[in-house]
This record gives sequence, C-alpha cells and structure tokens, in this order.
Amino acid sequence: MRALALDLGKTTGWAYANGNLRRSSFTILPAGIRNVYPEFFNILRRMLDHEQIEEVVYEDPKFNRGFSYIPGLIALLIVVCKERDIPTFACTVQEVKKTATGKGNATKEQMRAALTSHMRGWVVDQEDAIDAAWVLEWYLQNREAT
Repeated sequence: MRALALDLGKTTGWAYANGNLRRSSFTILPAGIRNVYPEFFNILRRMLDHEQIEEVVYEDPKFNRGFSYIPGLIALLIVVCKERDIPTFACTVQEVKKTATGKGNATKEQMRAALTSHMRGWVVDQEDAIDAAWVLEWYLQNREAT
C-alpha cells in the first residue's frame, strides 16, 4: 500500500507511506494566489505518478477561516485521483488531533511534541508536514473502517 497524506493550505504538508517505510517531506509553497490551483495540480500529478500512490488521505477542515481556496484544492485532488483510479479519504482536524494527542483541540506545540515522541526518526520542523504525518497516522490506524 502506497499512501499519501495531505494537509492542504497555503503551505501544503505531505507525508508518504509505502508498507513499513514512512517518511515526511517538504511543504509545497504556491507562488501567489493566482497560481495556487495550477501549482497544486502539477505538483500533485507528479507526486502521484512518481511515487505510484495507491491511496490518498487528506485533512478536510470544513470550516476554513480565511482559506477560501481549500474547497478548490480538495476538488482538484479528487478529480486528479479519480482520473488515476486512486481512492481518496478525508478526516477532520479533530480526528487528526485526537490521534496525535488524545484530545481534539490540541495545540501546534502539542502536535509537534507528540510526533517527536511517537514517531521516532521523523525529523519534521514544518507545522504542515507535522499535520500531514498525523493525517497519515490517522489513516493507517483507521483504514479498515474507511
């Protein structure tokens, strides 16, 4: 199973799993609001094809204050995955935080500390990549139920 987890936003964090191998990687920085969709589209296609991704899970914020373009990113994600017959799964912010810390209202600092203690060997200094790592962990723990 090759899974890609995404934390969508102005900076999009991602984490990747291939069997037992897990790794966290860089964030994607769209170059200006006019380029958000084309940039995300191109990077997503390259990631899916290069890593031969079989499943994608993303954090769906539902109420994204100030980030009005996130529904468009989700739509692009679903379309690109559908074209490749890759299933997509969504989880809530609260589910991710609960997976990380046991409570659905954890702070960024608590999420970082939980990642450091739970996932030895993961060196992640970007908030969005930390969230993506926990999205991946949520999916790995819950994929039988999704």
